[in-house]
Amino acid sequence: MWRAPVRVICDYHSSVEEAAATAARAGVGTLIMTHYVPALVPGQEEQWRTLAASEFGGQIELGDDLHRVEVN
Repeated sequence: MWRAPVRVICDYHSSVEEAAATAARAGVGTLIMTHYVPALVPGQEEQWRTLAASEFGGQIELGDDLHRVEVN
């Protein structure tokens, strides 16, 4: 089975900053990041939040499996 190199996979996924900028342009109040590529390494959470906060001023959440969100 062929497996795409990580650099190829990253080409069609948003970076943290790109996702945050998209959320800012969309005018949403909360950015929930999931489906991390490359994978989020334990201990990197604050680094990712800081990267996102450089582009997005709202609430930032890192969603793990089974993360629940109340939508109003």
